[in-house]
Amino acid sequence: MNKVKDRRGDLSLRKQIYWFLRIRKGLLNRILDCTAIDIEYLIYSGPNSRVYFGRYRYLEDGVMDVVVKVPSKEAFRLDMIIEETKINAQLKHERIVEYIGYYRDAFNDMRIVSEYMPGGDLHSFISSRKNILTVGHIFNFIGQIAEGMEYLSSKKIIHRDLAARNCMLNRDCTAIKIADFGLSRHFNADANYTCSSPVRLPLRWTAIECLGQNGEILPYSKFSEKSDVWSFGIVIWECFSRGEMPYGTEEVRDVLPKLKSDWRLPRPSQCPAGLYGLLVLKCWDIFPEKRPSFSAICISLEEIFSLLIVEEPDIVVREII
Repeated sequence: MNKVKDRRGDLSLRKQIYWFLRIRKGLLNRILDCTAIDIEYLIYSGPNSRVYFGRYRYLEDGVMDVVVKVPSKEAFRLDMIIEETKINAQLKHERIVEYIGYYRDAFNDMRIVSEYMPGGDLHSFISSRKNILTVGHIFNFIGQIAEGMEYLSSKKIIHRDLAARNCMLNRDCTAIKIADFGLSRHFNADANYTCSSPVRLPLRWTAIECLGQNGEILPYSKFSEKSDVWSFGIVIWECFSRGEMPYGTEEVRDVLPKLKSDWRLPRPSQCPAGLYGLLVLKCWDIFPEKRPSFSAICISLEEIFSLLIVEEPDIVVREII
């Protein structure tokens, strides 16, 4: 018995070495000097990672504000962390948070460094009572998110964690970039990624076809661009509901039978009926193949916005009391 366990351990170690060597060549210029990174304070702590604000001294006189992500050892194996790093290194787009590089700390654990977005995350912005939010603002936000997701799809990447909390704002809160690729994966020739190992996913944003009857992630679920499209519909709902939790206090396992019977989150009061009917409900079609692509969504958003009456873009989305 002990022999078998030892062999499995050796195989696991060899797999980790394989993964590291496989991408090391492509990431060589992204390895950062750990002594050049100063971590200052915690921004966010969640089940999958902790995120810190830091400063990167990249030149003798150059200092850059950065975000340092510390993946949870309970949530991610080494090969998963390396996969995130590999995906980050491939992305370069104005709607994607810029990847700076990675380094290993004193315990040889990987740390992922990205650009810092001073406006914070979209969920915090839309749920803050001090921020006045109009229909026009939200169209601007969701249009930019759709552009970023269209780019990811063109790179054959599925995000799997698209939510307002993972969309970051610039200093004046007008430009958005998509962040957090810890759960992202490349899809295969048939435009799917099959999840073969247990993973923590945000169930309230997860597409219906990936959920079991108890509200859990189905073994060997097939994720695709269209499962990200479902999540995008939830993001639109988040924006117009000013950051409310999808499905409120109901458990996902209790909501699932209703979703399978064609019930959907109701239209928030300030969400234009055209947007909800012509796009949001299509994002939540029970059949993934019937949902629009992100390329089609970008076009639809422009068309729907052009149909709004003159005053409608300036309507304030309900104030938070």
